[in-house]
Formats: sequence, structure tokens, C-alpha cells
Amino acid sequence: MPRVEWSDEPMLLSADELMSGSQNSKSNSAENLITELLKNGPYKAAGMISFLEHAGISERTARSVKKRLGILSQQVRGEYWWCTKDQQHELRHQAQPMLRHETSQLSPDAQKVLDSISRMREAEEVAKKNP
Repeated sequence: MPRVEWSDEPMLLSADELMSGSQNSKSNSAENLITELLKNGPYKAAGMISFLEHAGISERTARSVKKRLGILSQQVRGEYWWCTKDQQHELRHQAQPMLRHETSQLSPDAQKVLDSISRMREAEEVAKKNP
């Protein structure tokens, strides 16, 4: 039976997301992927959102996790980049930030998380078809 637990932090979730019970796993997956993708430096915001959506994570969840992790958005030459506070200096002073939005540039850990999400999505689809 669903229950309500109050939190000091605001939750940016829809009622459907709250009731589905899968939000925690998607939020955890988003946190793992964002953390992994930013390990090597700033990441283009549009590429990050696209990558996370491909992994089955909504833009709303991605932005909620971004805020919770304290990830910053910085504009460089008309494009927005996500970065950690430690990467902010690198992003501001680098003439052209390295383009990071290809799955071929994933670390092995990020690839494992992505594979895990894919398996989870496949299992959810099978469960929907065979209740």
C-alpha cells in the first residue's frame, strides 16, 4: 500500500511517477550516469539530456537529479554545458570544451549502468505484456 513520507527536500515528480514506484530506480540510474559522464569533464547539456532520455530517464528526472547533485549549467559560446563546481574553471577557460556526447566515449562504468538500465526497461516491457 502506498504511503507518504515527508522530506525536507522538494520533490519534482508527477503523481504518476510517485505512484509507479520505479522513480527511485530511475533517479538512482540518472545519478549514476550523470556522475559517470561528468568524471572526465564538462558535458554538453543537450547531449546529456538526449543520452539520459535514450536510457529511459525523463528530462524532468534528469534536471531534478542534476539539481540534487549540485551540477551547474554554464553557457559557453552559445551552448549550455553541465559541469561540477570543480570543472567550472576548466569550462570557462578552455577555448573549446571537448565534445562529450557520444556513447563511444563512455567509461566502462557508465556503459555498465546503461546496460543495466536497458535490461531493466526490457523487463518492465515484458511485465507489462504478461501481467
